[in-house]
Amino acid sequence: MTEASLSSAEDLISRAREISVQGSNSVLGPEDRAILATEIEAIRDQLFQVGNTQSPMGDYGFAGHATDRPQLCRQRRQLLNSRVMVVSGR
Repeated sequence: MTEASLSSAEDLISRAREISVQGSNSVLGPEDRAILATEIEAIRDQLFQVGNTQSPMGDYGFAGHATDRPQLCRQRRQLLNSRVMVVSGR
């Protein structure tokens, strides 16, 4: 579970990097950049989902010692088990 989740996260981050490079092209107009931003938001949401991956027993794999609750919360964009905030980009 964890290895597959890390691989998935790596693929998502790689795609986000590609989009960032593409978005830095001065030829793109506002509409094109908005499309790229929408894709980045979708990737962000997928990364939240990967970060909250559960084992077949229902434990959250990336939640540290608090495996009974998810590590990440999409609604508040914050880590639930620490004081670190995740920036949503808006």
